[in-house]
Amino acid sequence: MPRAVGTRQDFQEVGIFLAPQYGLYDLVPIIEIFRIANQNAGRRLFNWSFVSENGNPVEAGAGMSLSVDSSIYSDFTFDLIFILACNDPISFLSKRLVSWIQRQNAHGVIIAGVNTGAFAIADAGLLNGRRATCHWEALPLFSERYPDVEAVERRYVLDLPILTCAGGISVLDMLLNLIEREHGPVLAGHVANGLVYPGFQRSDAAQRAPIGAETSERADPVKSAIALMEINIESPLPIDELATQVKTPRRNLEREFRRKTQSSIGEYYLRVRLERAREMLFYSKEAISEISLLCGFSSPAVFSRTFRQHFSLSPSDFRASFSAAEMARFRPHVTWTLSRRTNPG
Repeated sequence: MPRAVGTRQDFQEVGIFLAPQYGLYDLVPIIEIFRIANQNAGRRLFNWSFVSENGNPVEAGAGMSLSVDSSIYSDFTFDLIFILACNDPISFLSKRLVSWIQRQNAHGVIIAGVNTGAFAIADAGLLNGRRATCHWEALPLFSERYPDVEAVERRYVLDLPILTCAGGISVLDMLLNLIEREHGPVLAGHVANGLVYPGFQRSDAAQRAPIGAETSERADPVKSAIALMEINIESPLPIDELATQVKTPRRNLEREFRRKTQSSIGEYYLRVRLERAREMLFYSKEAISEISLLCGFSSPAVFSRTFRQHFSLSPSDFRASFSAAEMARFRPHVTWTLSRRTNPG
């Protein structure tokens, strides 16, 4: 249990806030890192407890229910708080939770947003003017909703007293970095080895790599072009501009794209935009007409027709059939591998 106000101890008290449908892949690395750190240090360095908004058990996205130790109304204090959220990063936000986060910050507590937990911290106004990250699937919605935050696609961002990370394995990277800072590289190394994770990543490492891209020391023009596509969604770049920016003749780039993806550059770019639209339909409550503009389509009618051609559902039908309430246990992104051909839009 968390300590009562006024109690002194020589370990860090950690609160782990669980929003309904939180991801187990975000929770397990946190508690295992702390357990292994305590074990290797031969004493308690971290004491953790679970918190929910009302003190009731919380169901994870995987379906299991976890009892908690306290609610946000409990009279306990923490040194570090993690906010774990769900696939629908807006649904769990409440004025009570936001006020609690603001109070914790005012008392000097370090606050970490894991995966889409960054949304709650941003709603509390604590990320304005700061760099922050979250899972890459939710990053477009995060950027749109919080324009005063410098949103970056990184594994994690340490901007004490605020931390944000992409979730999953990046939680390991972020906490190993913290342990190294506070308790030294030897303990951090022991913990990483205990997890069979000797090569943990630094904060600016990428969250993802283009699927099917070849590993090479030299710059891959196809990989570079895909990266440009992913950051130029609202105003798609002409093919000539893509070729110029990756410093490859257009004809060579088109040939390499066809060889590696079995599709044309235009077909692949369209699929990237449609994937982004699908993520926004799943995660956000934005109007379909707004999503069509944000994903570079000339009109909602063109967007709806193209979306249906590729996914056999209209955008509105997709949103109704694959709502966050029904699909919270699954990540919505369906990977399109480089070996799979799509039909031209």
